Amino acid sequence: MRALEHMNLVLEGTGLYHPEENQPLRWELAAYDAGFSLLEERFDKLLGDLFIATASREQLARWEALFRDQPALGDGEDSRETLLRRFSTHPDDFTPQAVEAILPAAGVRGKLLENGKNLVVLLGRLLGVNKSEAARELDQLLPSHLPWSWDESITWVALSAYPASFQDWDGLGLTWEGLEAITRQDLETNFLD
Repeated sequence: MRALEHMNLVLEGTGLYHPEENQPLRWELAAYDAGFSLLEERFDKLLGDLFIATASREQLARWEALFRDQPALGDGEDSRETLLRRFSTHPDDFTPQAVEAILPAAGVRGKLLENGKNLVVLLGRLLGVNKSEAARELDQLLPSHLPWSWDESITWVALSAYPASFQDWDGLGLTWEGLEAITRQDLETNFLD
């Protein structure tokens, strides 16, 4: 409930004041409301910035500064996903699911595969960071006793990492040969080139 509504309810509750009938009282309440509205906007922003799921882009950048020198580029949703995963990682959890969940925490949407004693990061797409920044973060977050490498080939993991629906893909009218010829540039620009 906003301040103006609350003031009206309190005054009407006394039975002595009727703001709808008293023009000078309405003016005074409107003046109070102008001042309280500024405070309410600031409180709304402050409360929204308490949680990653509702934080503003500026607050997301502050949290990102804890992990990297520059905030992620692009929309806030990639940053939000990265931060949610980053704050939910636990250093003692090395189950395959937990280790794969580290990928978005490092700014990578993809799949983690085991290749003998090595890990392979099957790159879907980067979440607002460049490849070297993602590699730096993966070095920090992945289990240090396991070497890892990139696999940047265009696979279904890469195709599903971009926000295109089946209808979007079908609308392109590509044959299997056309799908196999897709490049990362095509995916990044949404086939606009």
